[in-house]
Amino acid sequence: MLSNRFNAKILLPSLLLILSCSAAYAQKGETPVDLPPPPTAPEAVITMPPPLTVTPPTTATLATASDLMIPTLPTIPIDVSTDSIGVGQQFAHAKGFQGRVIWIDGTANVASINTAEKIKTLVAQIKKAGFNIIVFDVKPIVGFTLYPSRYAQKLTEWRGADLPIDFDPLNVMVQEAHAAGLQIVTNMSTFGEGHKYFGLGLGYTNPSWQTIMYTARRTVKAPGDTAPGVTINPATNTLSKDVSQVALYTDSSSLKNPISGAFVDVMNFDGRVLAQVDGGALGTVQINPPPLGAVLVGSSTAGDYLREKTHVGDILEYSSIPSYLPVTQIPDQKITVFVNPNDPAVQQHELDIVREIVTNYPVDGMIFDDRMRYAALNADFSDITRSQFEAYVGHKVNWPNDVFQINPFPNQDIIKGPDYDAWLVFRTLTIRNWLAQARTIVKTIRPQATVSVYVGSWYGEYAANGSNWAADDFTGPFPFLTAAYQKTGFAGLLDWMTTGCYYTQATMAESIASPGATVEGAGVLSNRAVNDSTWVYAGLYADMFPNDPETLKRCIQAALASTQGVMVFDLSQVNQYNLWSVFQEAFATAAEPPSAVPALTESMRQVHATQKLTGNTPPPLAPNQGQTGTGL
Repeated sequence: MLSNRFNAKILLPSLLLILSCSAAYAQKGETPVDLPPPPTAPEAVITMPPPLTVTPPTTATLATASDLMIPTLPTIPIDVSTDSIGVGQQFAHAKGFQGRVIWIDGTANVASINTAEKIKTLVAQIKKAGFNIIVFDVKPIVGFTLYPSRYAQKLTEWRGADLPIDFDPLNVMVQEAHAAGLQIVTNMSTFGEGHKYFGLGLGYTNPSWQTIMYTARRTVKAPGDTAPGVTINPATNTLSKDVSQVALYTDSSSLKNPISGAFVDVMNFDGRVLAQVDGGALGTVQINPPPLGAVLVGSSTAGDYLREKTHVGDILEYSSIPSYLPVTQIPDQKITVFVNPNDPAVQQHELDIVREIVTNYPVDGMIFDDRMRYAALNADFSDITRSQFEAYVGHKVNWPNDVFQINPFPNQDIIKGPDYDAWLVFRTLTIRNWLAQARTIVKTIRPQATVSVYVGSWYGEYAANGSNWAADDFTGPFPFLTAAYQKTGFAGLLDWMTTGCYYTQATMAESIASPGATVEGAGVLSNRAVNDSTWVYAGLYADMFPNDPETLKRCIQAALASTQGVMVFDLSQVNQYNLWSVFQEAFATAAEPPSAVPALTESMRQVHATQKLTGNTPPPLAPNQGQTGTGL
């Protein structure tokens, strides 16, 4: 191929020269001079590449099903080869280590922890059930603390349950847990500083702390209409109380009941009206928009606009105008008042809480729950964050389009800008660096204390939330996982991690269509993403097993087979459904959490590093997708 390209470059100019000279001579009536023939290409010399030799790989000794499963629980069809991957898996199961964590939510359990006697009884029950770690949520979503704090208001009541102002449940919990031989780890809602349902928290008293969300005021109008058209309700799948707004439905199953006086346009992905339905016929007429399509519903004024101005076959005109609002004004953001992780005052407040806890209480660790992140991909778009982002990329940014643009078409992906990948890295770097500061505080004051996080198990969703909880050498089938993004993985800063594997199907074998949306599948992904940087304890949500202890047993089995432990959220549901006997059966044999043995953690990391250097790496990760919102 090289010689052919070379000759083409030589011959073409030569041929043109010959033709031009011949034409010139012909015009003068002269005979052209014979030119020497073009050089011939040398014959290609074919050489055979040497034979390839590959050293036979060493197959790791896999665990057996009996090694991975608890004998007191039902046998389930686990994928032994997949579940065995990882030094941490092999170490923990071979040596009998197992994290067994019970989570005590700060607000849901006020009535269970508001006296010393109740805490003593509770700890005894936890010990009897076989748990070895208590996570005590001492700064819940509202941002108030359960202990007396210099930096936050003390919680004294929640939904009718009182917590005496002069009673410190954390002090009692630490004493009782240690007396029972249990680890006590305190949780804080990191960048959650308020509860939207109750209008309480520092996010309200310090409104400048609230994260600023980039939204868009969407409008739609009939083709050729010179008027502005109608505004689309920003809350999807919700009929607007403002009769001048149309509602946008991406889930047509929500339209099961008649809406008197309303009018409905069924839209294609390109804005074309496919069908029109009278709102009074909803519930009797089946509405099935195509993929990426949507349904527009207008009542009263908005309904009249759709009825009079739009027709089947019309391609409606959509527009989106950027808008920046605090999180308390965003209907789609439920419950938590997220604050801005880029605000230095916010960062310092959260670090002050960390320092206060580990200074004043002999806790065995700190855990940061799933609010150690951004509220969503479209947060934070404040002036503070813009300034920091421009400093990071080194140039002025056309805000927000250089990051991304909210697509004017309904139910469509964002339009990514040239700085989109940098935006993802910038945010994960912010979270990672804050965690590094918090870890330094904990380890400086209490060197033996552990540092851990809770995250949702569907890793593919977390680029949008600015939290890269994987190892900094994890590779997988995720388009956002660039070389720069990979470096922001923070699993190596932790002593253990728990991921919300919140599913009711236990094994991948039970869900061929969606193996990632199972406890086992989520546990495997969590374990592989962490990649021997720390220990992983798969989380289960007790509220998913009301009066169903057998399914819970299967899910505990899957959690323990695919990771090195299990976390149960939350105490209130364990009490509500009286599930204590299930855990007593599962944890009949005592075990120590691997995270309690620093030497074991270091050994795991060293063996992993050695295997990596010698090329003994695990096989590629199967692209099994979890369910959006799981564990968030």
